[in-house]
Amino acid sequence: MIVGYHFPLNNAAACALADDKTAAADVLACFDVPHVRHTLIRFDSGDGLGAEVERVADLFGFPLVIKPHRGTGGQGVTRVDSQEAMVAALKCLRVQYQALAASPWIDIAREHRLVVLDDRTELIFEKVKPGPAGDWRNNLKYGSLPVIQSDPRLREPLSSMALRAASVLGLRFASVDVVASRAGLAVLEVNSGVCLERFSAFSHGHFDRAGAVYAHALRACLAG
Repeated sequence: MIVGYHFPLNNAAACALADDKTAAADVLACFDVPHVRHTLIRFDSGDGLGAEVERVADLFGFPLVIKPHRGTGGQGVTRVDSQEAMVAALKCLRVQYQALAASPWIDIAREHRLVVLDDRTELIFEKVKPGPAGDWRNNLKYGSLPVIQSDPRLREPLSSMALRAASVLGLRFASVDVVASRAGLAVLEVNSGVCLERFSAFSHGHFDRAGAVYAHALRACLAG
């Protein structure tokens, strides 16, 4: 049974864990997998946001990033540069989302998405911005280009990190975003649903690569 981008290769608990950015970060930390830290933002029963703003600011400093604690595609992801901007963003986002997460702002040099299936990396592509004037979010939805990564010097460390992240989260089939910065490689997030829709629309070659990934996942489902 396949529903949307979800294949019956991951159990429900693993999916829920991976798709919760703060919980996934906590588990990655427990297993010493390099990752981008995330913290859950809680709202009290009143209108005050001061305590949470101060806590997150003390934890990460500014600028920082606020995002839905679940979700993909960069939807709702917001950079804030001050406490005042953070309060404004929280007031807006908490109307739309049940819970939010915060993470430090990172000067990302490169971002790759890896699709893993069991102990194999099926696909690695870099999300390349088309130019300096593009959106700061490295999402295909916002204009980044999916460039397939073929350099073995990059593929090996990226693949090792992505497979390790999927393993500790209990996932057989997943997509893992790995970012490179001055601090080195780190897992940004992990998605239990593998969406290659925008990737496949980029070219006939990309379409064929996406089809091969899904064919392998389907065979894994049928193999039991």
